[in-house]
Amino acid sequence: MLSKIVGGWEFAGITEFQVGQPLAITQPNMTHGFTETQRPNVIASPTLSSGQTIAHWFNTAAFVEAPAYTLGDAPRFPLHGPGLNNWDLALQRNFIIAEKVKLQFRGEFYNAWNHAQFSNPNGSITSASFGAIGGTSQPGRVTELVLRTYF
Repeated sequence: MLSKIVGGWEFAGITEFQVGQPLAITQPNMTHGFTETQRPNVIASPTLSSGQTIAHWFNTAAFVEAPAYTLGDAPRFPLHGPGLNNWDLALQRNFIIAEKVKLQFRGEFYNAWNHAQFSNPNGSITSASFGAIGGTSQPGRVTELVLRTYF
């Protein structure tokens, strides 16, 4: 009897790990060209010597505005934002009700461990929140419970 209750469960999952998205550092266009932004100058390493935090993702002092009518020397994407660590899991069991009728119970857990998936930090050198992360790129854990009848 116990094996009929405990047995027969199926487990599935998808795990995703990614490096963060490329991050562009920009400033308002001082060349009066065709774009709204341009690249600033780099004067130091943008990598922090201590750990990254949400409020301070990279060394903001490494970038300065390029003078008017000059182009900055910063690379196109000098940094990467936070990476992705996502686990989607599913647990299900099928119950035979009659010869041609089956009942399925399924639980789906998206971002099962509820890891925060942060968006890129602000890359605008003139912004008050330059270098800070202001939000998430995906929602927290989402749980769905499903009961299906197959006939």
